[in-house]
Amino acid sequence: MTYLDQAFEANRTTPAEMDALWANGWRHFGTYFFRYALAEYSEQSCTVMPLRIVLSRFTLSRSQQRILAKNRDVQVVIRDTAIDETKAVMFDRHRERFDHNVPDSLYTFLSYEPARVPCRNQELCVYDGERLLAASFLDVGARATSAVYAMFEPE
Repeated sequence: MTYLDQAFEANRTTPAEMDALWANGWRHFGTYFFRYALAEYSEQSCTVMPLRIVLSRFTLSRSQQRILAKNRDVQVVIRDTAIDETKAVMFDRHRERFDHNVPDSLYTFLSYEPARVPCRNQELCVYDGERLLAASFLDVGARATSAVYAMFEPE
């Protein structure tokens, strides 16, 4: 395996540039872009492999179909990302689930202008009435998207 450990900073990228970066294994947290092939987890060296799914060939499993059917009453909202107090508080509860690599805040993963820096980012929020149940944050390229972070109400 070729060992990769590369990084750079970028304040702005175009959708086409993001597609090219993702195709070459790059990720980012805020304006910090990185790619690597090995990471340590529980004192073991693990291979890091970016996962890409061709949606035109994707089909839901039976269990995924059951989950969708069971949750038909929830509302899904997709919009430009904006971190508000509701999401920040949910993140604080969500992060309590972790016992290592516990992130400080959503801004560990997102810039302070997440809807446009370093690229367009949209949030996919799941609501039960007015109550936020989950949120995922997706970078948007010209032909692809990349999930930056996802969280859910742990209770």
